[in-house]
Formats: sequence, C-alpha cells, structure tokens
Amino acid sequence: MTRYKEIARGGSKKERVPIKHCENNMWLVKPASMNQGRGIEIFRNLRDINEFIFNKHPETKSWVVQKYVEKPFLFNGRKFDIRVWAVVTDDFRIYFCKPGYLRTSSAEYSLKVKDNFVHLTNQCLQVKNEATYALHEEGNTLNYQDLQDYLDINFAEYKLKIDELLFPRIKDIIIDTFLCVKKKMNPNNRTNVFELFGFDFLLDEDFRVWLIECNHNPFLGTPNEYMRGLVPNMIDDMLKIVLDPVIKPKTVLEPDRENVFELIYRDASQKHGPAVNVRRSFSFDLLYPVPELTPLIGVSKNKPPKKVSDIPVRQLRKKIEVKISEDAILDERLASPRKVLTSSATAVRSRSQGPSNIAF
Repeated sequence: MTRYKEIARGGSKKERVPIKHCENNMWLVKPASMNQGRGIEIFRNLRDINEFIFNKHPETKSWVVQKYVEKPFLFNGRKFDIRVWAVVTDDFRIYFCKPGYLRTSSAEYSLKVKDNFVHLTNQCLQVKNEATYALHEEGNTLNYQDLQDYLDINFAEYKLKIDELLFPRIKDIIIDTFLCVKKKMNPNNRTNVFELFGFDFLLDEDFRVWLIECNHNPFLGTPNEYMRGLVPNMIDDMLKIVLDPVIKPKTVLEPDRENVFELIYRDASQKHGPAVNVRRSFSFDLLYPVPELTPLIGVSKNKPPKKVSDIPVRQLRKKIEVKISEDAILDERLASPRKVLTSSATAVRSRSQGPSNIAF
C-alpha cells in the first residue's frame, strides 16, 4: 500500500522500476487461475483496484497485481511481447526452445487509451477484434528475424543482435523462475513426467527484457505459415527429449534435423552427467545492454510541496541542519551554532503558513 501511494505521487526511492514506467501509475490486475488474457483489467488508482477485486469479483480468491511497463519497445508503433517455450523434466532438467515468436497488437500504442486490444497482445484476445485482427501481420504473429530486421533498419546505430540482446537474459530469467519453485514443482517425486511452459517477455524502450508471466498449458495454435512449421517441430523435438529415452521409437523422423531445444540447467547426476547452468552472474549491466540508455532507477520524482509547512518534519530538520553547517562555515563571527539554529528555524517558520510544529 505504501509503495503504491509513493508511485502514485510520482516515484519512490525504494522502487526498482525506472521512473519512466511509473509516470501514469498504471497497473495490471489479473486472476491468478486464468489465462489467454481473460479477466485482465488496467487501473490507475487503488480505489478502483479494490472495487474491482473485493466488490465486483469476490468469488475470485487469488489475484496478481502487476506494475505495467509504460514505455515498451514498439514495433511500427504497436506493442508486442515475446513468447518463449521451456520444458522441465521430473529430474529438473530445464530446456529452452530456441525458436519462438512475437505476438503483436493491431492497434497503435497509447497510454491515453484504456483498451485491452491496445495493451494486451494475447493471441486469444486479439483474434476477438475482428475489425483489426491480422491487419498488419497474418495471425498477429512475427518471427525473430522480423524483429532483427526491424532493429537493423531503425536502430542501426546500436548494432543490436537479438542473440545477444534477448536470449541470454531470457535464459537467466527462465532459470531463476524455475529455481524459485523447484521444491514445489514435483513434491511427490514422480518419475517420467514433464511439463511445457510458455513464458511471455516484454522489451522496453531501453531494450531491457522484462518477464510478464509464465503460463502452463500455453497456446499451441497455428495462425500463420510460420507457426504451422514451428509448433509441430517444437512438439516433436520435445517428445524426443522426454519420451524417446523411456520408450524407444521404431523410427525417427528427420534424424539429421537439429533439436530446437537447448539444455540450460541440470543438476549433476549419474544418469544424465555433470551439472549444467548457463545462468550468468548478475550485474546491473545485464539489464541494459546499451549503457547510454540506462534510465534512472530508485530516484524519487515526487512533486515538491507548494508550501514549507507541507514538508515532513524530518525533511525540515535535515534542511535546517544543512543550513547550520553552511552558515557556520561562511560566517566566522557566529559565536554559537544554537544562535544559527534559532535563526534558521525562525526563517522557516516565517515562510510557512500556519503555526509551526517543528520540535528541536
């Protein structure tokens, strides 16, 4: 609650989200048990969030309230996110699917418009907007090469390569996500089980990668030619990893084709060999690949009070102490710091409206 109010006033010294993403104080509220964009709403104030959760939907017990990234990187003026698949096995091997896709919005991005078709790129949501769906891309879907071409044309000065810009950071986040819930993923230690997850990532205007959410039962539709080739290959290669070692196939389709999955994490074991972990040691430089675009983080941007009496007492006391130090240095004729303290307090009191409540 306190953090929300600080951001609402324009910033927070404790907030790790850059100030630029907090200027409109936009928040996403989503039911924890739903997917495909269902039940997601966007709000700008706490009263509306409480009204939505506690009064309009009291039957829903679990919610996710998420800070909205207000300055995303746009593709031709429209918002997009990046869908990445990952597989986890019973013995906690984590596989990253190298090819993925971008999900685009059909509408021009604007913070002034409160429209889910503008702000949410879920395929199952966008397809409902019959007037604009597939207006720019077939199936509102792009591949990674489309993004690379766009960067090369419009941001050539940064020499950005998605293999360096996206994938290493995405792998870091995927590993961190699974490690956070490692003990809960297979509590009964069942064998020969696995699960496919769909991770959604956002790229902001400073080329920082943000995790939006992780989905079980991800969308496997094929709305265009690219997806009609990608999805079957992904499923086939996933089964080669998790099923073929258990039930040997009689024939192997496309034996020479490279598997689209990459092992990015594995605990050391006799069965599978030495440990694997591509997670890099964290540093602030990992967040922002272009140093000159690194934004201010954790700096308060709260508007200054209109009158001195509105300033908190602690802040006033600090200002007075600084004033004492400055006066003591500049005026050697002063005999007592207490004299300056009284003078400074009187000056502050005279500029404020109403009685002063400063305690010394």
